[in-house]
Amino acid sequence: MRSGLPGVVAVAVVALVATGCGVRRAAPALPPAVVDVVAREWAFAPASLAVAAGRIAVRLKNEGLVEHNLVVDGVRGAQIEGVPPGGEATVAFELEPGTYVAYCSIPGHREAGMTLTIRVAR
Repeated sequence: MRSGLPGVVAVAVVALVATGCGVRRAAPALPPAVVDVVAREWAFAPASLAVAAGRIAVRLKNEGLVEHNLVVDGVRGAQIEGVPPGGEATVAFELEPGTYVAYCSIPGHREAGMTLTIRVAR
């Protein structure tokens, strides 16, 4: 009488290969949530944002007549360089829960009211 061991081994090998040998792969990272912000003289619209903690992307659209930019205080890499009138730019970054202030750093713009409050929930 022949043993069924070779058949069992073959089935086990096929099962391991089909399942990636038991190795779990991480789910692909989701793209950041995109938040649109419009810059005009001398304000951002909206003037405040509420977002969830984690990775977000801010798309700055300049509908003004002069160049504008966006800097988020205290957040490394959360900066959009000068965007010309009619242009747009996007930056993605991580935010922890808390309240942040973003502003246009072109001289005189922040003082004229170009600020944006970002509230980040858990």
